[in-house]
Order: sequence, then structure tokens, then C-alpha cells
Amino acid sequence: MIASAFFISTGVHSMPATGLSNVKVDHAKTKLYSNAYKPNNELPGVTGYLSNWTHYQQGYVPDLDELSKYDTVILSFFGLCGTEIGDPSVIGGVQGLINSCAQFGLEKFELSTTDTYADIEKQFPNMDMSWQPDLTWKSPNPNGLLGVMKKLHEDKGTRIGISIFGWSLSNIASDAVKPENRTIFLNSLVDFVRAYPFIGQLDIDWEYPGIQGAPENVFDPVNDASNYRDFISELRAELDKIGREDVAIAIASGAPHDKIDAAKLKDLVDAGVDNIHLMTYDFFGQWDTTLNHHTNLYSSDDSKWSADKAIQYMINDLGVPSKNIQLGYANYSRNAIVEGSVQASPLQGDFRSVSDTAGTFEAAVTTVNDFFENFVTIGSSEKMKGKNGFDLYTDAVSNADFVYNETNQLFVSIDTPRSVFAKAQYVNKHNLGGIFNWMVDHDEGLMLNAAREGLGYEVKEQVFEMENLIYSCGVNITSDAECKELTNLFDGTNVPSVSVSDTEAKYAEGGIYELSAELNGSEDVVVKSVIWTLEESSIGNSIVITDKGLSSFFAVDHEAVVDHVVAIFKVEVTFADNSSSSDTMEYILKVNETIPEIVDVVHRDTYKIGSGEEFAFTVHASDELDNNLSYSWTIFPSDLDLASGTDRATVIVDANALPNRPEYDVLADIEVTNQFGNSDAMSATSKVIGNADMNKAPDAKFNVQSSGEIVSGDIVELMSISTDELPDELSLNWQVTVNGENVAVDDVRGHEASFRADSAGFYTVTLTATDVFGVSSTDTKIVEVAERLIPEECEDRDDNADKHPLWDAAAIYTAGETVSYNGLVYTANWWTQNDEPTPTAEMWKLESNIELPWAAAAIYNGGDEVDHNGKRWEAKWWTQGAEPSESSDVWVLVGEAICN
Repeated sequence: MIASAFFISTGVHSMPATGLSNVKVDHAKTKLYSNAYKPNNELPGVTGYLSNWTHYQQGYVPDLDELSKYDTVILSFFGLCGTEIGDPSVIGGVQGLINSCAQFGLEKFELSTTDTYADIEKQFPNMDMSWQPDLTWKSPNPNGLLGVMKKLHEDKGTRIGISIFGWSLSNIASDAVKPENRTIFLNSLVDFVRAYPFIGQLDIDWEYPGIQGAPENVFDPVNDASNYRDFISELRAELDKIGREDVAIAIASGAPHDKIDAAKLKDLVDAGVDNIHLMTYDFFGQWDTTLNHHTNLYSSDDSKWSADKAIQYMINDLGVPSKNIQLGYANYSRNAIVEGSVQASPLQGDFRSVSDTAGTFEAAVTTVNDFFENFVTIGSSEKMKGKNGFDLYTDAVSNADFVYNETNQLFVSIDTPRSVFAKAQYVNKHNLGGIFNWMVDHDEGLMLNAAREGLGYEVKEQVFEMENLIYSCGVNITSDAECKELTNLFDGTNVPSVSVSDTEAKYAEGGIYELSAELNGSEDVVVKSVIWTLEESSIGNSIVITDKGLSSFFAVDHEAVVDHVVAIFKVEVTFADNSSSSDTMEYILKVNETIPEIVDVVHRDTYKIGSGEEFAFTVHASDELDNNLSYSWTIFPSDLDLASGTDRATVIVDANALPNRPEYDVLADIEVTNQFGNSDAMSATSKVIGNADMNKAPDAKFNVQSSGEIVSGDIVELMSISTDELPDELSLNWQVTVNGENVAVDDVRGHEASFRADSAGFYTVTLTATDVFGVSSTDTKIVEVAERLIPEECEDRDDNADKHPLWDAAAIYTAGETVSYNGLVYTANWWTQNDEPTPTAEMWKLESNIELPWAAAAIYNGGDEVDHNGKRWEAKWWTQGAEPSESSDVWVLVGEAICN
């Protein structure tokens, strides 16, 4: 049932809907709202994007139990070194990349963090993190959100992804996927996956290939799509080469047709994309000209964007498999100040763009936690209703909700638990791959509950009964039956569909050509009829179809053929319930053209290093009309040296430069192209057998990373400088002893290690380096550790403060810049302006080595000591706000205070 038009009258009011609220995420509410659901691998999954910034002023605290309620969590955003500003209003991520790339010595097009402190340094509570002074990019045991992700995967089994680019960091994407730059980008992604085995998905959020995204973005409408396709193909191959076939490749895509077409999504899927996160939100914003929904499921007319419009276009017109598509929902709103009247269903109205339209921390954007707190009522025993002057409305045509305040004229377009449930039902109905959200941070449980229940998951642990919330429609929907009809979109049966793909073939007189269609959806669907029709043709009706079902054939009247034949065919399938699905395809028959055929690739099954034989791959190909074929070889591993070019029939690998490992594969891909641009491809693999007699033994060496005296209680840092033919493949074993007793060594970083010198003495450090053939070398050093001296008096000023510039409230400071303030020395953790340096300020790190009394706002890590109430206390683990006392489970009394 479709609701009739419902008008909301408005007048002129004096109270504008402007200004920002600072409603923080309330982690305690997860105990009231967040259900747990039973795992079910037969159902589509739920993915959530997690930002690396809401843990600052917005109050988000990561919780493994809550995050593990998602099937996949994607940490956002990472970027590439060399990225320039695409959106002048959003520069923080670019500045963060500039800082991290300089800090870690990375080159242009390499992957890096946009916030070193957030991603690898910050010690989040309840995560067993400790202060590590020398954390760096790709340190194997990071703190920060990467450390949270590592623990989430290892403790809970959740799939972890990272998202690269995003709206403000896509300016470099077009250049990064070009052939001349692609290798650097690819290698940095592969190295990242090697460094972090817990990574199970790489999400490329390029906004947008081939079309304008942010106002200053660089894009290439001619070559972006093909370069993107080739990049995806090579990324898949590189991941497979290192044994990480399990790493999924995902992309984020805009939902409007122009963005879908510019990216050529079907080609990306064919190249190796597993998941398309279809960004079915931001259909409306301050940039618009009339009121629209922000994240609606259906279109009210052909001019409106919607999730369904994009998804059906992808499946039925482009042939994208439905399982590759994930539908998005938004945990935030788009707001506007209305002018005139509003029609609720279908939505119609006007608004005026106001720069400070009400929002949460951001103008014109309300986060879902703020929405549930201040805009609507929430309770398991009653339907959701508007409050504080707002009313809830449902557009029955678009299947979308919004709230509106007649007094201040604020319009808030947002997903609700009802609309999320409906979207999840839509996922099942159309056999999609899953549902996802932007973003995890602000959901205190209700939206994820709705997604799980809409997909059909059973409740395992219930703290909130969702039924009333799910069936909460707007005041304009007058019956429960109508509301349930809008919300329950799935009756347990997938909607079947048919798809076909564009095809090219060589024309031959008297030839018979195959038409092939594929069914998507329910496996037990019953087909009533299949009808193929010729929609249009370059030779008119001179084509005859032999209609035999999903696999049919056609023939061409030779007398009508003078040039390439281009035909558009339509297939329509009718099912047993009389529902139907159709798709169209373009079929090109190439006249007077040939298609080359590769007969075989001659190569050695095995190649032994040191044999002196040539290591080559030779392709044998034929073509009826072209004896001058073009060749293009791609060799993996891509860093192998070649003794010939890659544009001839034989490619020769430089056998003298082959890495000497016990055994590995060399893969050769060949594409042969003729004068018409038609091609054929084949792959071949040779196994390389290493030569132990030619192996050169490694030379183990290391340095103790200390610029001064080491005293008891210090962390001693060690750095391997061992050499070998294959230094990156050395196995390193660290051993430390003192007085004949073993000392625990943190050696997860491989070439970097550390240990805590708890007492004074002489520590024996031994490094054993073992190469790929099992040959070892050792190096030993004695490290002297002195007794730590406790000062008799304590000072509250740093003598070095005068050596650093005074902090200036108006100045901008970036990560690593040092200032003095109130006699103490501080270093900025990230970009900051007008944030006063204090020992408890999160954006500043206190560098001065002085004793300060306990402060409630300060953060203390396990092992930190502090004075309080005349006593000396040691923290057992990360803590903030817990007062030291003998009854505390966080603090241990260690003696009298040093400073009184």
C-alpha cells in the first residue's frame, strides 16, 4: 500500500536550527541496546567501517566484544605518500600523511597512516597495550587502532580490512594506478599484508575513478577505468603469490549511474574484486537544490537516486553478480533548514543552504547516537516517536524515514532501525553479498541489531527487544499493516534474475554463434519460459535466432554482411510464479578480422640454479592473417631481472640474478595481440630449485640502540644489521641472559627487539641469524646496566625548556614539533592549534623527565610510577581517573613518595 501525499505546513519562525551539539558516544549504552546474535554462515554478513578519529573528542572507545559482532571491520582511512589536497575544507588526512611519510622515510605512492598516534601508538584501555617508545610503520606489534584490529582478529576471529583513499585522499589515486607508478603502490600493499597477517581485506575507496570527486581531484576519464582494472588484477596476483589467497579485495563505489559507469564495475569484478561496497547514502546534502532523501531504498521517480536503482542497474544492465554487491546504510544524517511546506510521501520541498545548519560535531550531520538521544524516543516496549519538537515521517514511495521540527524547520534525513531492517531484507530478497555501514563508531547497538534481524539471524543474548523499534513508521503511516508491508521485504525466497555478458567473436560465413544467459538467485527456481529477441542490429533483421532456452544460437545472412556486425539481444525469463527478469547484451562479429590463438608456452618444468642453462619461456601462437603478432609478457615475482625484453615471443629470465632459495615458482603470463587488437592469453609456471652449495652464509650483527647510559628499569632496544644474500628472509633469534638467568625478549618485530633491564648488571645479548638454507651465524654483546639513581629533591621545571620555542596559541603545530610551556617541554602528537600543552593533554606528549603528582586526567601505562598522598604507586595496567589507594585493583604501593 502506498501512502497518499502527507503535507507538513510551516510558517516563519524565529528559532533557527543552527549550531553544533557535542553529544559523545556513550559506551555504557551498549549494555542496554546491543544484542548478540548466533553465527550463521548461510546468511549474508555485516561489515562496518571504523574511523581513526572519533576516539578523540567524540568519545568512542573500542571494545572487542562489540566490534566482534561484525563479520568484518574496516579501519579507515589510510593513504599514499605524495597525496595532495583534493578538498580544501578537509586537509587533516593529507597533513597526517605528510607527517608519517616523512617520519618513516616512505616514497611517493607508498601506503602510510594518516595518524601515527591513532593507528599505531595510542594505548587504548582494556587492550593490554604498553608504552613502546620506538613503534614505527609496520611494527609487528602495534598499539593504536591497528593493535586493536590485531587483537580483534586474534581473539575473536573477526575479518579485518583497511580502507585506502576516501573522499579527501583520492587526489593521487589516478596517478597511483598508472603502469609507471603501480608497482610502488602494489608492493607497499603486499608488504603491509606481510607485516600484518591479521589483515584479511584491502578496501580501495577511490572517489571516483574517471569522474570528479573532491573539487581539486586529478582524474582521467579515458584511462582511469582500465588502469584500475589492471591494478586490481595485478594486486590479486601478487597476493596469491605470497600465499594470501584469503585476502579479499573490496572497493567502495558511488551509487549514481555516472559513477558506476565511469568505474566500469563489471570489469573490476572480472579482474578480482570480491566485494563492492555500494555507497547508497549521501544522495542529499547542502549541495543539493531541493529536499531529497539521504539514503533511500527506492526512487520516487526516475530523476531520484536510490539503492534499488543502482543495484538493479548493476545486476540487470551491467551483469555484475549480485553476490559481489553489498548494500550500505548510514549511521548519520543529512540535515537542512526547510523553506515553505514539506510533502512527506513522496518527499517534496525546498530548503536554504545554511553553513551552520545543526549537526553533531559537524554542520548538517547528526550522528545516530545523538539522534536516538535527542530526536526520538527509544524503548523496547513502545514504538519510536519524535520528541523535542520533532515528528517521525516515512516516505512510503522511497521507503525512507526522516524527522522534521515544524518550529525550527529542521529536516533530518536518516536511516532508522526500521529502514536498516528493510535494507537487510532487500539484501536477502535480491541475493546480495551483504550489508555494511558508515560507520561503526556512533552505533550503540540498535542499528546493528536491526541489520542482523533483517538478515534473519537468531538472537543469542538479548538486552533489547527490537520488534517495536523495527516496526516504527512515521506519523503519516496510519496502520501497523502498512508499516509492516513497507518493512518486511523478504518472504524467504530470493528474487531470481537473469544476466548476460557482452561478447565478441570472429565472423565466418555460415557460422553459428552461441547466446548464453545465467540465472542468479534461488537455486531451485523453476523457469517457465525463455525468450530471446533481437533488439537492434547493424544489418537489420538479417539475423535468425534459434531459441532453445538459456543457451541459444543465432545465424547471420551472409549477403547482408559488409562490415563488423553489431547486434543487441534481449533475453527475458519468466518463472513459475509468472514473475520475470530480463537483460540485454551486445554481440560483435568481427568481419575480415582474426583472433590469434596461443598453441602452447614452451618452458622448463623445473630450473636448477647453477645449472648454466637458459631460463626462458617461449610462446607458440598462430593467426590466419597476421604473421607479425605483438607480445606482452608479465613475470612473477615482478622483481626478477630479465635478460631480454618482454615484447617478443621468447622472454629470458636472468638466471645469474635469480634469488637462491630452496624452492619457489616463477609464473609467466603472456598476451598475444594481432593487428586488429584481438588477443589471446596463457600462463605457464616453472619451479626454481635452489643450490645449497652456492649459498653464502649470513653474517649476524646487531647494535644496541642507546645514546647514553642504560639504567635499571630501562627498555633496551636492539637492532639487527645482519647481512645476507636475502636479508629480508633471515630468521632472527634473540637471547638475553643476566647472571645465568634468561630475560624475556620482545622479538616480534624481527630485526628489532627489546628487553626490560629490571636490575643493574651485565646482560649477555646473543643474536642468531639463520638463512633460507638453515645456515646460521651468531653475534654476542655485553650490555652494562647501571643502578637507577633516585633524586633527593624534585623540581617542577625543566632546565632544557629554554632551548625550545615558546608555545604560541595561534600557531599550527604538526606531529613531532617541540615547544616549551610553563617551564616544561612538549612534543605534538598530531596536528594541533590553540590546544594548551599540559601533562594531561592528549594532543601533547610531555618530554620533560620530571616527577609530577598523580592527576585524574592523566593516562598511566602498566609499570608507570607516580606520587600521591605521600606514597609511591605503580600502575598494573593502562588507567585513567582511577585514584591510587591501597584498595585499588589498578595501583600497587611501592614505597614512600619521591616528591612531597
